[in-house]
Amino acid sequence: MVIPTADCLDRGSVCLDYFTQGRDAFLGSDCDRFLGLQAGLAAGLELGVDDCTDSRNGPWLNAKWQVVPESEKRPALALGLQAIGQDTTAEPYLVLSRDFPPGRLHLGALRAGRANRLMVGAELPLTAGVAAVGDFVSGPAGTTSLGLTWEITNRFSLMAGRIWNRGAGNEDHWYVDLGYAVK
Repeated sequence: MVIPTADCLDRGSVCLDYFTQGRDAFLGSDCDRFLGLQAGLAAGLELGVDDCTDSRNGPWLNAKWQVVPESEKRPALALGLQAIGQDTTAEPYLVLSRDFPPGRLHLGALRAGRANRLMVGAELPLTAGVAAVGDFVSGPAGTTSLGLTWEITNRFSLMAGRIWNRGAGNEDHWYVDLGYAVK
């Protein structure tokens, strides 16, 4: 899943990600590689940093505050700011996330590229530890992504899929994300 969700890391949890994307995202020469570090600072408060490993871009800070936790009667609500950094325009967002058995849905709005965009995402478990994921970001420069996520162990996860770009000059590409979490 590419869009932000209203889910936050637990206090004291840390997640390290290695993310690659491009026409040949499976470690080819024509791709972008990123390292990300996210941390749960307090209940409902998450802070992170992403950096492009080839030093063309970044680093960027990301912050998320889960204003309302999910309950039996209401979805979780989070406010966030992503891509905070030099030579970038920070992107504020608001997102709702809720379990709708058998899956989980996400709905929100994002300000990116001087335009307001609608975000919709879904997760659907397929087998133990494996789920199909997909999302959509509206607008002429928006994206659609579909992929799979696999919780290999309680610490390691792998997500991979395809992103289709609607923006002029933006190529469709593959993505792979290997995550390591400490709880």
